[in-house]
Amino acid sequence: MLHSSILPTPVAHPFHLTIPQRQVIRMAETCFRGEEKAGAFRIWKSPKDVVGDERVKTKLVAAIQAFLSGKPEPCTHRIMIEHETWVGWASTVPLSDLPQNVVLREFGPNANTRAMLVEDKSVPAPKTKLITFVCEVRQSLGAWDFVVHSLYPGQNVPLGVHGKPRTIPPMEAVFFGWENPGA
Repeated sequence: MLHSSILPTPVAHPFHLTIPQRQVIRMAETCFRGEEKAGAFRIWKSPKDVVGDERVKTKLVAAIQAFLSGKPEPCTHRIMIEHETWVGWASTVPLSDLPQNVVLREFGPNANTRAMLVEDKSVPAPKTKLITFVCEVRQSLGAWDFVVHSLYPGQNVPLGVHGKPRTIPPMEAVFFGWENPGA
């Protein structure tokens, strides 16, 4: 989807960024669903549109190059980019950003994570300028591969993974349901 060899300016560290088709299909039902709802992008219709946006591409390439200039190893790497305009509605906020009387319930964003979810589906999710990419990074044939497994509007909230479960404190992040409206 994005190869360093096709960029107008050469880069110090060759890479490939791809988004598997199964993730594109999944994201079509979450962050690219075309609704003014929590966790949805406003200005793009697909992951290809996000990566194709020159303002995003410039910052994404810079973040990848910064990561690769260190001592990279295969890992899960998160890249958070701030856009100059709001891009959609966040799916998480710190508890301090919510009304004091909001009702929360425990839920699991994945099998290895416990967090709190806004119970009231009428509480609006805030607008955000942040874009988070969650990538699997691996090396292959002289270049680094960045395989995007998640892409969403809003802050980076690391989830638990197999062997490393996580409980997300509400002061860090509380989740909105997909049904919550955008502000």
